[in-house]
Formats: sequence, C-alpha cells, structure tokens
Amino acid sequence: MESPSEKSKPVSLSGDASSQKTEITVQALEVSRNVGDTSDGNAPPKPSLSSPQLAALIVMNIIGSYVSGYDVSNLANIQAPVYQAFGHIELLPWVSVAYALANAATIPFFRKIAGFCPLRPLACFALLAFIVGAAICGAAPTIIVLIVGRALNGVGAAGVYQVNQYYNVTFCRPADLPRMQSLVGLCWALGILSGPAIGGAFAANPHATWRWAFYINLPLCLPLLPLLPLIPALSLSPSTPLLTSLLSLDWAGFLLHSFSLTLLSLSLLLSGTHFPWLSPATITLWTATLLSLLLYTTQQTLPLLTTPATRLLPIPLLRNRTTLLTALGTCTSSTTYAITMYYTPLFFSFARGAPPLATATHLLPFIAALILAVLLSGALLPTIRYYKLYYLAAGTLYILAGALLALTTPTTPDATIMGYLTILGFATGLTWQTALGITGTVLRDESQKFDAAALQSMAQLVPVVVALVVAGCVYQNRGLSVVRAAVAGREGFATEEEIREALAGLASPVFEERRDREVVGRVVEGLTGVITGLFWIVVVVGGGCFGAGLGMRWEALDFRRRGRSGDVEE
Repeated sequence: MESPSEKSKPVSLSGDASSQKTEITVQALEVSRNVGDTSDGNAPPKPSLSSPQLAALIVMNIIGSYVSGYDVSNLANIQAPVYQAFGHIELLPWVSVAYALANAATIPFFRKIAGFCPLRPLACFALLAFIVGAAICGAAPTIIVLIVGRALNGVGAAGVYQVNQYYNVTFCRPADLPRMQSLVGLCWALGILSGPAIGGAFAANPHATWRWAFYINLPLCLPLLPLLPLIPALSLSPSTPLLTSLLSLDWAGFLLHSFSLTLLSLSLLLSGTHFPWLSPATITLWTATLLSLLLYTTQQTLPLLTTPATRLLPIPLLRNRTTLLTALGTCTSSTTYAITMYYTPLFFSFARGAPPLATATHLLPFIAALILAVLLSGALLPTIRYYKLYYLAAGTLYILAGALLALTTPTTPDATIMGYLTILGFATGLTWQTALGITGTVLRDESQKFDAAALQSMAQLVPVVVALVVAGCVYQNRGLSVVRAAVAGREGFATEEEIREALAGLASPVFEERRDREVVGRVVEGLTGVITGLFWIVVVVGGGCFGAGLGMRWEALDFRRRGRSGDVEE
C-alpha cells in the first residue's frame, strides 16, 4: 500500500483544447470531476475534459474494446485453413492460447508502467504493438511466426485495454463508471460475437483468405493514431526520473508471473497427450510449474527483490473483502465464457455436423443474453445499489444452466440447448464488468482504483487462459481415450495425427462414414459426451460465485461519495 506522501503526488494533465499544461493534485482532480453531482448521483459525467478529448476517449474505448474481443474469437472458424497452410497439429492450440496468455501475463506490468509513464505515449506503444502483431499474423510464413504475432497482439491489447480503464477510472464519477464499463463490455461482447463470423467469411473467400481475419485489425486501429494527441497526457508521477522508475519495477515478479502462466499452460496442454502422465517429461514440467507458482506467491507476499509499493500484484487489495470477492465473481464469468465460446461450436460440429459458420450462429443466444445483462447490470447498479444480489443471482444461474448443459445429449433439441445458453449468457453478463463499478465507488484512493482496474482485467483474462488449458487437457485426454477405444482393433482406420485432427474439429478421415458408420457414430457420441461434461466446470465455478455473494456485505453502494475508506486492509 502506498504511503500518504505517495498518494498526494501530482497528476499531470496536458493536451486540453488550449494546449496548456496544468499540474493538479489527485485531490483537486477528485473535486473537478465531481462538480455538478446531484444528490442521487445520476448526473451526466462532467470530467475535466474538452469535448474533443472526451470524444477521443469514447472512440478509444469503443474500438479498443471491440478489437480486444474480436481477436479472442477470430480464430474460431479459421483453424482448418491455418492447419492446411502450416500443418503441425500439435502447435495449433497455441495459436489461440498465445493471445490470451500474453495478454494475461502483461496486465500487471502495464499497471506498474502506468505509475510513472504518461498514459498517452503508453497508449501509442500498446496500439502500435497490437497493429504490428496483427500484420505479423496476416503475413506469417510459418505457424511459429503466427504464434509470435498472436502473442504480440495480446501484449498490445492488454496495454490498450488498461489505458482505457485508467482513463475511465480517472474521469468518470462513481455513478457513471458502471455505465461506462457497460459500454466497454458491450463492445467487447460484440467483438467476440463477430469474430467467428468475420474470420469464417474471410476464410471462405478465395480472394481474401484467412489472413484477412488478422489484417482487418489494421483499418480498425490505424484511425486511432490521429486521435492520440487529443487524449490527456495523464501522468501519476511526473517528477520521477524514467531510469529510476524502470529500475524500481518488480522485474522478478513479472518474470515469475509470466513463467508460472506459461509453465502451467505447457503442463496442461502436453500432459497425457504428448507425454504420458507419469513420464519424466511430465513430472519435470509439473515440478517446474509448482516450484514457479510457489516462488511467485512467496516473492509477492513477503515481498522479495521488491518493495510493498512496487510489487507486481496489488496484495493489499486482496485483503479487502469487496475487491477480493468481486474479483472472484469476475473469474467465474471469464471461466464460463471461455468454455462456452470454445466448446459449444465444437459440440454442434460433432452432434449436428454443422459447418463452421452455422456453429457460430448457435452462440447468438449466449452472446445476446450476455450483452443484455452487461447493459442492465451497469445501468441499474446505481439504482439497485445492493451489489451482493448480482453475485447471488449469477451463481444460481451458473449452477442451473451449467448442470442442464452438462446433461445434454446429441438428441437434445437445438431450441432447448440454446435456451440453456441464454440463461448462461445472462449469468455471465451480470458479473462480467460489474466489479470495477463497485470498487470505483468503495475505494477512495486514486492509486487503489488503478490497482483495482488491473485486478479486474486479470480476473477477466487469467481465468480464460487457465480455463482453456484445463478444459483442453480434460478434452484432449478423454477425447483421445474415446476415439482410440472406438477404433481399437481396426488396423489402419486412423493414424494418431488423424485422431488429433478429429479432436480439433477439423476435417479428418475419422469422420468418413464410408469407412464404418458404426465406429463414426461411437466417436461422435463419445466426443459430444466429453464436451458436455466440461460444463460441470461451470457448475463448480458457479458455486464459487454464489459463495462469493454470500460472503459480501449486505450494503448499498453510495454513489454520492468517493468511497467508504481509504484504507484497503480490513
């Protein structure tokens, strides 16, 4: 937790309409952005921004959130052409995981960089990294280059998203922050919704090809560059020398954070599929993963090779009941989203034989309900105020919809399944963007709000990585067993690579009915059972969300004041 002297450091705002630079303290900023508050806290936002600045920030929020969501899902319908172009079925999962992994690994690092680097140049760096990453993906000559481009994509997306969050926290009043976050969630969800459709459409066009699923980011993001001079050059610590600030960063924490996520992903994706579970390679991977996680936890808690003020994770916030439990609620949303978005299309591909674009349409009820819930949760939070109700309702719906989907069979009608997905989407949207609106009201200190924004982003993205690799490990291991058992005793029916192609949902000789319809039927039935079984994970995290709701205070948020207490340790 930062000292009182650190909390009073000036915030620098430059780039207003008259191009004059002003030095104001955090306390003065608090006063200026609350001018015009009404007693009910529902007055329109009046941040200390000129109209062009405000318009530029809104556009940055809209486009930044949209492309972040789009690049999460744009690979869903282009895996087959990517595999046809490069081969290497064993590396194909990393094209998806690399984006989320790089994103989750760099979020806390961007939070610390933002502590001394003006946000405008930081936004420029992040945007350029995203654009360059997209260009590398589109022009990739090999699958390794494609994975590297996706990782750079993820780094840029993390920076753009974080900068937008910091501006929102700084310039939105408590009653308006939930609504701004609803806009962010809406654009992010629209990006997710359009990703499979746009990517699949490009892949089906022989003149565009799958490469334009990545190139399309360029015309979307390049127009943001001229807007960057309009946004304020907000700096939290304008007087600290750059070299001193860089040396004070928690480099050990950043390396351990990145290594832990990467090793966990490697261990889960390779165990049982590429290496037997009890093989020396698997044991070595898991030993390294557990050791890295232990070192990371110890280094951040004590802290080691850093200080309490500079360590990577906002440990004091994790001791606050509200910030911790709302972050756990966000984790359940991101876990549910990851499993639903990646495995529902695969279910319809196997169970119904639906082509890629058709499988994407089955996600429309989930996404539509998610968008509706995001909008309603943000708009109604200043009116309902009892945020505990959100998490209790979401947890109940997670458990209900997750169990119904886990019990689904290949003969369950499409309308019934899409009804279950609607319930699940609404539950996901209730808690997807809600946490920052709550903590932005509860916390008083400005630096704590920035830490809360970073914690919220980590709660959205780290569970996506973990959920994808955990679900992938379960699916790959159980799926391999199912397919191997189905083709046992039929020599030459399918090679190991053809089985892996089948598990990825690609066109595989395993599904050629002319070979043996009975075997194909057993494979399809077995794989759909494996996929629906993954929704028991949703039931478990739904119980966690309900438990988090039970642990929250029964209190009404007060949007007419900045927070309950400046001390986050309770």
